[in-house]
Amino acid sequence: MNARSVSLEQMLAGLKESWNQHDMAHYASHFDLDAEYVNAIGMQWVGHPEIERGHTRMHQAVFRNSRITAMKNRVRHLSPDLAFVVSEWEMVGAQPPEGWGMSEPRRGILSLICSRSNGGWQIVFGQNTEIQPIQIPRE
Repeated sequence: MNARSVSLEQMLAGLKESWNQHDMAHYASHFDLDAEYVNAIGMQWVGHPEIERGHTRMHQAVFRNSRITAMKNRVRHLSPDLAFVVSEWEMVGAQPPEGWGMSEPRRGILSLICSRSNGGWQIVFGQNTEIQPIQIPRE
């Protein structure tokens, strides 16, 4: 099944599956050719090839043993061919650089704008935000 003939739910499930298989070519296939993506640490990638390259580099290092264990999606259809998706994710197995102090499981929110054309859904914009628990001092 090609990326252009999948339902929105199939496309979102494909993101999780391809992440867990560390298949960044398949992961990137869910993005439109001129999509934009901002990762959890603020790196911006523009265009399908750059999104694939960026994720491939990250999966050769920090995410080489990572696994998304939960992904809860909320979808808001803005029109029949445009949707806003908020996906809450949980991950184990990432290996951040020494001193980053990240605990497991890691959690975050992936916000996506998805469009449908030729019967299938693709991501046109994505913003990933990692949730970092912090201690707010009491006054």
